[in-house]
Amino acid sequence: MRRGRFPALRSLLLAASLLAALLASLRPSLPGERITYSLTVVVDITGSMNARDQRSGDAAVSRLDRVRTVLPEVVARLPCGSWVGLAIFTERRSVSLFTPVEVCENFAPLTDAIRGLDWRMAWEGDSRIAEGVRDGLDLAAAQSSDILFLTDGQEAPPLPWDWRPPVHPGPGAGLLIGVGGAAPVPIPKYDERGREIGVYAATDVPHESRTGAPPPDAAGRPGWHPRNNPYGEAGAGSEHLTQLREEHLRLLARHFGLGYARLQTADALVQAIRTQARPLAVPAMRDLSALPGAAALLALLLSYLRMRSPGGGRPSVFQSAIPTARGVPVSSFRILLFVTALAGSGLAPLPASAHGPTPQKVAEHVDIRAPCELVWTKLKDFGAIGQWHSAVRAVRASGASAPGSTRELTLENGETITERLDDVDGTSQSLSYRLSVENLKALPVSFYTARMGVTRSEDGRGCRVDWDGRFYRGDTTNEPPPELSDEAAVTAMTRFFQTGLAGLAKAME
Repeated sequence: MRRGRFPALRSLLLAASLLAALLASLRPSLPGERITYSLTVVVDITGSMNARDQRSGDAAVSRLDRVRTVLPEVVARLPCGSWVGLAIFTERRSVSLFTPVEVCENFAPLTDAIRGLDWRMAWEGDSRIAEGVRDGLDLAAAQSSDILFLTDGQEAPPLPWDWRPPVHPGPGAGLLIGVGGAAPVPIPKYDERGREIGVYAATDVPHESRTGAPPPDAAGRPGWHPRNNPYGEAGAGSEHLTQLREEHLRLLARHFGLGYARLQTADALVQAIRTQARPLAVPAMRDLSALPGAAALLALLLSYLRMRSPGGGRPSVFQSAIPTARGVPVSSFRILLFVTALAGSGLAPLPASAHGPTPQKVAEHVDIRAPCELVWTKLKDFGAIGQWHSAVRAVRASGASAPGSTRELTLENGETITERLDDVDGTSQSLSYRLSVENLKALPVSFYTARMGVTRSEDGRGCRVDWDGRFYRGDTTNEPPPELSDEAAVTAMTRFFQTGLAGLAKAME
């Protein structure tokens, strides 16, 4: 009886594994949704983008080369159903090469177009970044997409001393991506046939603007004349060298209501897109094949453990006569079944980015003995957080409580972050916002979205305020330092939320 029972059990397990593997191979699915994005990618192709301060292995490559390498990898990581268009910037305009197309159906021509970008496509030598971003925002809005503007931020010729950012009718959506290194490097120089002939010298470029009002110190300069030379003679400058103008780009990002990120890896840029760009939910089928695939693997493993009966009984009909080193027969049928189950389970191959950053979450709440209407009135004023959050030293806000409003928070350590209001719902008494301009010295997070909501207490004598946030750690590489790790991000956000909620309760009670 004992010898006969185990072969029957093995056969039953193998049959169950076969059925589960076949079910997994049919890819069962359920209707669901997929988050996608629509992006207009604008690439700066002006002369400073030819500076070689980027690396590809052991070789130095230009900023434009780096963009041409990373962008196709970003497109490959976007979910199917996303749309990407391509434009180029030079002088003061962003010109569309083609409107957004679906990334999976058009992957080859889309990435070929990105790799084909060349500085020779430029029609002027000037580089008015601020004007180009404004023009790019108009272009993206006309294409119903968010902007992804990649540039080193170098304005040429330099901006006037009294320059102000150009006016734009409303907050944009998307990202400014800074490209380049922090150290000044030479800019390659080319002749009329496109042949490199050296680098720009200090005498080849203007070092200050000669438009608008003269600078305040003009009268004290050599050669100054109120009519013939109102600017005087400018001193030596460094405009013939180039570096990433990160502060200028952060200023533009705040002005236009965009996020900012530095070009590092494709994974980091995709994470920035997921946080800053507007998600578009589209119908999609949810793959359930991992469930029967896992069941098939489990049944197969149990059958392997029962391959031999304790009494050395007769092998089951599924076993072959191929011996292993331990004397245990292995079935070619079992190997085929194992591969089928593994493929159906979705476990092979594992993604290369399995150890990359994962979204973290913090959820805090406080009960306040005050009318919900009064609490909501205080909370929905996006620029009034400094009145109740003790960790916020100062606030500079624009737009009050309208979606698209921004606020720049100066924290206890003197560092600032900029946030943008996404939505205000008076019916549910909730608001949502996101980080617009990151500052790792202020909070060790790269991006976050947050929601605050007011609900009436169960006893009806007060209200509850919930504050939830989702975010990514400050360093999005695979091996972050401790101060920029997931743990550091969770600790900092938890403390910020708890301190704020305690201050709100104190202000209302």
